[in-house]
Amino acid sequence: MRLKHRLLSQHVVLLLILLLPWAGAAGKGMVQSLFQAEFVLSDSVVPPPASASWRSVMLSDHWPAQRYALGRNGWYRLVVDIPDLPDELWGIYLRRFNMNAAIFLNGQFLGDGGSFEEPLSRNWNRPLYVTAPPSLWRVGQNVIHVRLNAYAVYGYLAPVSIGPAHILDAEYAWQNLLQIEISKALFPVMVAVGLFIFGLWFRRRRDVQYLWFSLAVLTWSLFSLNMFIKEQPFSTKTWEWIAHSSVDWWVIFLGIFIYRFIKQPRPWLERGYLLFGFSACLVYAWVGLETLSSATRWFHGGSLLIGFIVLFDLLNAARRERSRLYAKLAIGLALLLLLGINDWMFQFKVIGATGDIGLHLHHYFSPFVFMFMAWHLTGRFVTALNESERLNRELEGRVMEAQCEIEQHYQTIQEMDRQKAILQERGRLSREIHDGISGNVSNAIMMTELIRRETPELNSRRFEQLCAHLDDGLGEMRNLILTMEEDLSTVSELVSHVNDKYAQVLASLDISYQADISLLSSQRKLSPKESLNLLRILQEALNNIAKHAEASEVSLQAVEQATALHFEVCDNGIGFDVSAIRQGSYGLSNMRKRSSEVGGKLVITSAQNNGTKILLVLSLSPS
Repeated sequence: MRLKHRLLSQHVVLLLILLLPWAGAAGKGMVQSLFQAEFVLSDSVVPPPASASWRSVMLSDHWPAQRYALGRNGWYRLVVDIPDLPDELWGIYLRRFNMNAAIFLNGQFLGDGGSFEEPLSRNWNRPLYVTAPPSLWRVGQNVIHVRLNAYAVYGYLAPVSIGPAHILDAEYAWQNLLQIEISKALFPVMVAVGLFIFGLWFRRRRDVQYLWFSLAVLTWSLFSLNMFIKEQPFSTKTWEWIAHSSVDWWVIFLGIFIYRFIKQPRPWLERGYLLFGFSACLVYAWVGLETLSSATRWFHGGSLLIGFIVLFDLLNAARRERSRLYAKLAIGLALLLLLGINDWMFQFKVIGATGDIGLHLHHYFSPFVFMFMAWHLTGRFVTALNESERLNRELEGRVMEAQCEIEQHYQTIQEMDRQKAILQERGRLSREIHDGISGNVSNAIMMTELIRRETPELNSRRFEQLCAHLDDGLGEMRNLILTMEEDLSTVSELVSHVNDKYAQVLASLDISYQADISLLSSQRKLSPKESLNLLRILQEALNNIAKHAEASEVSLQAVEQATALHFEVCDNGIGFDVSAIRQGSYGLSNMRKRSSEVGGKLVITSAQNNGTKILLVLSLSPS
């Protein structure tokens, strides 16, 4: 209720202020308004003679399209009778006209609104006021000529006022303030607001609502230029396209912002709004100035409809969320729409058809609505900043508390890591010694035993084999060093190394050995870790066959697929019970550990007197 009274009071005060200049002038009874005039179309830059084809018109006079088709430069002739010469400076005042005008008194040029060359100076929202000294006036008939240059449909001239300068000065200053200076002063403020909000979005782009709001403010600012710009930098068609397009776009951007602000995006509806805006731009660019007014009438009406749809959704959100902020925003939007309806009706002469009274109103109120929204948007940033500072203070306290605990546990963790590293290194070295050097040493022992049992004439050959095994032990040490380097080995190189080494060993034990590596790619690369562990697994498998299997045949098959390597080692030996020795075999345990370290799977299949099969599947990324 208080809000309604406050708004009503503000409107009453504004109405009284607007009427003050009129009331003062009427009280003196010294200002005359001229409604009767004569008109002629002429391209002349000086007043046509009295013999021209003048015809009577009443002011306000609106140019129909038929008149514009004959020419765009017209002259008005107004006759005023003065019984006595004025003893003070008098003025001639054009309250409203479109687009540019020049004033002559008794054939003497007094002033104009600017350039009559294309592009015309824009005076559609700007009054024109000139003064004439007493010496230019005559007792009896005085002839005032008004030259008007206009565009199709837009041209008109409101009643002309004459009177003492001290009265018309005040009226002109007041009307110029309302129609020009206020818009001019608000323009840089709103541009600054729009750029500031755009900067906030640029630093925090996930908050898209800031982008839509900044676009709404900036396009509104672009439109507000049309209220006070006199000398346009583009052609009239281009300027009208920019001005009318910005009217539609700022409404569309504001609507999309409100949907984001209330956290209720309407994707399909928003796409429709954007399509509407692009369609309006295309139509404005396509039609000529003669039909632009009709096109803008419908599209600006559509923009008002978009505003009411957004208002309906905003009211529903305010009711559902019980949000006072949404309610205030809805009130502001409703007032904007009401003022927009007034401006639409005034622009297209639904109201104020005489053109001598009335104002475009929504550009007075829009900045306050934008300021209100910008205040709350920046308030969110301030709130987030304050909350961040509070959290930082809490975190600093927690960090200081945790730092003491970390320092206390740091030494313990270091000691645990050191012990863990030592244990891991010991385990690794034990596996390497068992799988590599110990296998060769065992073979050397077997050879010496055979030397002792067999006939002396074979000792030389056995000693040679013994030396070879000892050389293999040295080679294993070198292999260990090489596999610890960063260079990668190919799968085919690894398998070839195994074949070269164990073909001779197995042959010396009268064991037939066959290897099938035809399905291997020579380009497959292995990391040092993979290379070492695969080598040790295959060595352990073949060493076990040589020492324990009592086999006469051994086969090694290697198959490479897109993402896996398959190694299969088979023998026809005595076999063993896998479940019986699963926990007691150090060699088999090491094979499983090595397989798991490289992401592989080891499957051992064996039975008494039925041989043994060892399958290793190693998953690989595609090369």
